[in-house]
Amino acid sequence: MGLSITELASQSGRVRDVIYRLEAGKETSLSSLFAVLAVLKLTLRLEPAGRPTLSQVQARFGLDDEDE
Repeated sequence: MGLSITELASQSGRVRDVIYRLEAGKETSLSSLFAVLAVLKLTLRLEPAGRPTLSQVQARFGLDDEDE
């Protein structure tokens, strides 16, 4: 997207330290995460935990039996 950390922080209404913490994988609030994701035009999707079935993998990646 070409944003500097300062620009991303400003547009998300957060301080630069929040961006640094997100980049480093450190703890931050969900509201900060969602604010930054909104600026980047990204979304967070939650799915049930566990291993997918073969049919779920095939559906997700458009595979059929011949692609394996």
